[in-house]
Amino acid sequence: MDNELTQDESDARELVDFADRLKSGGEYDEAQRGYRGAMQLDPNWAYPVYQLACNYELSGDHNAAVAEFKRAIELGFDDFPTALGDDELGRIRDRLEFNSELSQIRDRYLQTSKSRIGQPIAIQPDGERPPGGWPVILMLH
Repeated sequence: MDNELTQDESDARELVDFADRLKSGGEYDEAQRGYRGAMQLDPNWAYPVYQLACNYELSGDHNAAVAEFKRAIELGFDDFPTALGDDELGRIRDRLEFNSELSQIRDRYLQTSKSRIGQPIAIQPDGERPPGGWPVILMLH
């Protein structure tokens, strides 16, 4: 299996990172455009759909949030640790279906987690580089 990303997949990831920063700053309309752009570039990637659901929930559009959350699950969203503790899901968690949906995500996570063991994740911080350089943080799971 080839782990190389296509240009569209790479661009989609950059758009999601940018949209995440916008969402964190409360710029929900701009973040929505970023997530939708990522979804166009990589239509089978569930993560931007999940993030769009969170964005809608934070901006007060609960019905759109629920629809996108369900769509993320349909696309194969499997990031159980994120879904389990994500405060951005807000009232989505209050729905009767949520525990069942969370179970689907957990089951998928357990099935796919073995394939992700040992995959590095690199995040470049925003802002000016400190004089001594950025610290390196290594997490093992």
